[in-house]
Amino acid sequence: MSMKTIWWWVIGAVVVAGVAYVGLQQQKPQGEAGAVKIGAILPLTGSNAAHGEFARRGIELAREHLGAQAPHVIYEDNQFDPKLAVSAYQKLHNIDHVQALLILGSPSGMSLSPLVNKDHIPLLGIVAAPPYSSPDDFTYRIVGSSVIEARELTKLVIDTFHPRKIGLLVMNNDYGKGTATAIKKEFATQAKDVSITETAFNPDETDMRSQVQQLKAANPDVVVIAALGKETGIFVKQAATLGLRARFVCAQACENPDLITAGGIAAEGVLMTVPDETADATFTNAYMAKYKEAPNFVSMRMYRATLLFSKVFGQCKTVIGDALQSCLQEKLYASQDQSLFVFDKNGDIDDHFVLRVVHNGAFIPLQQ
Repeated sequence: MSMKTIWWWVIGAVVVAGVAYVGLQQQKPQGEAGAVKIGAILPLTGSNAAHGEFARRGIELAREHLGAQAPHVIYEDNQFDPKLAVSAYQKLHNIDHVQALLILGSPSGMSLSPLVNKDHIPLLGIVAAPPYSSPDDFTYRIVGSSVIEARELTKLVIDTFHPRKIGLLVMNNDYGKGTATAIKKEFATQAKDVSITETAFNPDETDMRSQVQQLKAANPDVVVIAALGKETGIFVKQAATLGLRARFVCAQACENPDLITAGGIAAEGVLMTVPDETADATFTNAYMAKYKEAPNFVSMRMYRATLLFSKVFGQCKTVIGDALQSCLQEKLYASQDQSLFVFDKNGDIDDHFVLRVVHNGAFIPLQQ
C-alpha cells in the first residue's frame, strides 16, 4: 500500500469520527447542554430495586416537565449497599463533578452524610433514620424521619387494634434499627402497659423461621415490622406457614411490589404507614399515562426534589465558585414552597402518615 493511500485512509477515519461526534452531540436530550449536574445514587438492582425504579421515574418526569431547564442527572446503582453508595459518590464527585445529590435509603444517607458535608454538596434524600438529622449542614430529608413515623404508627396501632402485646421484627441496618428504636420509645410513652417482644434479621436473610417461632411463642396481637418489602413478604409467608396469627403492620419502606411478590396470598391484609402524599395533578396524570399505574410516595418525593433543585440552582445562577454551594444551602433552608419542601434547621420536614393495606394484590388506603 502506498503512502498516499495510507494518508487517504487516515483522513477518512478522522472525517467519520468527526461526523459521529457531531451526531452524538445533536442527539443529547433536551436540557443537557450546559445544565446543572446532579448525581442520583439509587438501588437500581438488588433487594430494593423497585423503590430505586420508582425514584428514577419521578426524577425523569421532573426533567421532562422542566424541559430545557432540566438538570443533567447521572445515575449510579448502589444495590442498597452503603459501601457501594460511598464508591458511587466518589465517582460522581471526583470524576463527574456533580453539584448536588439525590439518594434513597437510610444506609446510604448515613454513610454519605459526612462526605457531602465535607465537600459542601447539597443532598436531598428519602432517609428515615433519626441520626441523619443535623443542624445547618448540607443534608436534607424529603420524607418524615422515623421519629415522626413511629409516633403516628404507634398511635394508629393503639387506636385501631388496642393491643396488649406487640411483636417487633427489625431489619439489622440503619433504617430498621433507627425505626425500631423510635417505635419502642413511642410505645413506652403512649402505652406503657404494652409488652414488646423483639427479634431481628440480617439484610437479604431468607430463612426467618426462628424469628417467626420466637414471636409466635410471645403470642402478640400485632407484629410491627421495620424492614423492606421483599423481606417483609418472606416473613409473613413463613409466619402463615408456621401458624403465627397476628395483624402485621410495617413502616413505609415495605410499600413495595416485592412485598406482594414474596408474600403471595399471605401479604393480603398487611398494613403499612406511608407518607400522606397529595399528588400534583400534572405529575399524576403524566405518570399514569407513561407507566400505566398510580405513583407512590417515592416517585412523587423525587419528582418534587428534582424541581426544588432546579429552582434553587436558578436562584443561585449568578453565583460562581465556592460561593455557589453556600448559596444553594441558604436557598434550601429558606424554601417556603409548600408544593415542594419546607425544611427546619436540621434539614427535616414535617410529615403526616396514613395507613394503607394490601388488598387483592394492591396497596390501597385502609378506609377503602
